[in-house]
Amino acid sequence: MTDIVTSFATDVIPSVDPTNAAISTLQTTAQGLGGGAGGALLSIPGVGQPFVTGLNSLKQQSQNVLLNAQSMTPDQIMAKNDKINSDYQKLLDEAKAAGKPLPPPPQTTVQKIESSISLFFSSMFSTTLNICIFTLVLGIALLGSSMAANSIGLDKPTAYYIYYMFYGFILFWFAIPLSLYKYYRLGRKPMFHAIWAPIRKGKYESPMMNLLMYFFIYNPLESGIPAHYQSSITAVTTPIEV
Repeated sequence: MTDIVTSFATDVIPSVDPTNAAISTLQTTAQGLGGGAGGALLSIPGVGQPFVTGLNSLKQQSQNVLLNAQSMTPDQIMAKNDKINSDYQKLLDEAKAAGKPLPPPPQTTVQKIESSISLFFSSMFSTTLNICIFTLVLGIALLGSSMAANSIGLDKPTAYYIYYMFYGFILFWFAIPLSLYKYYRLGRKPMFHAIWAPIRKGKYESPMMNLLMYFFIYNPLESGIPAHYQSSITAVTTPIEV
């Protein structure tokens, strides 16, 4: 009874031939090189002739192994198949590394106009912002220069004022708080003797010199108002003779 069952199983479920199985695997590899796998490599943008030649060489190797498969052991067939797959993967990686990205599709007229408008407003906003930041920083630096030069008081050598003007301009972030400290805590008033630096006491006889030295002329008023405003104050406070 046991022999009958064994004989029936052998007839119904035939054993798989290792050689045929190896050849079938190799055929799948060869078909892939000529179809999907090969197409994947050739579809990479910028693939040059060396990669096409390499793919054709792998195809030829797979066909040669198929022709000689009947005279080879299953292990030899599988070793050849693995070598071909390994070489293909290496070739594919090199093609991806050497490939070039696809160029973007050409823009339509509407897209070009929208891009130009967007670029214009972006550039205008960036330029305006840079100008505002530059103007703000320059204004604060000039304020620091003026406050530093005015904070050292009057009747100092001109070189002192020039030095403090440069110091206050460059280190305005330090000069402004220090000047405010001198004004509020140490009581050094007024804060501004002149618009920039109190170098010249009183006006010149020459209008041209008054214009050139406009920011450096001071008059020691108790109110601390620069000399440029003295004439207007005098005109308001002096009674008009009839």
